[in-house]
Amino acid sequence: MTPGALLTFRPTATIFDSAETVGFLRRFSEVIAVGQNAVRLDNAAALIESLIDRLAQTEQLLLEEKNESATNIESHKAAETAGGQLKSRVITLEAELAENMRQSAIDRSSFLEEVRCLSALVGRSEAALSEATAELAHLRSSLAAIGESLVLVPIASLRAARAQFESLAVGFAENGDLISQAMCGVGGCLIDRALTDGMPASTRASSDYPNLPEFITDR
Repeated sequence: MTPGALLTFRPTATIFDSAETVGFLRRFSEVIAVGQNAVRLDNAAALIESLIDRLAQTEQLLLEEKNESATNIESHKAAETAGGQLKSRVITLEAELAENMRQSAIDRSSFLEEVRCLSALVGRSEAALSEATAELAHLRSSLAAIGESLVLVPIASLRAARAQFESLAVGFAENGDLISQAMCGVGGCLIDRALTDGMPASTRASSDYPNLPEFITDR
């Protein structure tokens, strides 16, 4: 039987034979017309008709139950198919959820690592800023301690002046100007002395603050 097909009632050959028997009995009782035999024939015919009706009703009920059973079977199969599809969908969703949770854990770990690195960088930056602020304050206090009685002269300027004195002394010597040569020599010696006396301070300044220009003090 194909899905959805329903059974239909068809009278069986036995029912048709019984109907012919009932007809024969009634015709025979009419021929007899009177007497107990006629009554018995009529009663037998009525009983057979009743049995035929009950048999037909029973067969119809049986067919209806079969049709209902077939419908229930088809419904059960459809429910099983839908249940299987739903189960597959649930398995797929569970797998997707597990993957999303795994990826979320990875993202969270990466985020925490990035936060840790940024926190460390901020800490180092704050420490460097504090150190630079302290050095700047120390430099300002050192400059303030020099006072108005001292003069700051860049070492590079003194060296350039000394080279200029040496060049002039050579020129004066070639021209025979001994006085000017002597004066240039004295100037060069004074600059050498200033450089020698101020070198420790300038060296310390250069090592402590390598980006600052070298200075020498003179009272």
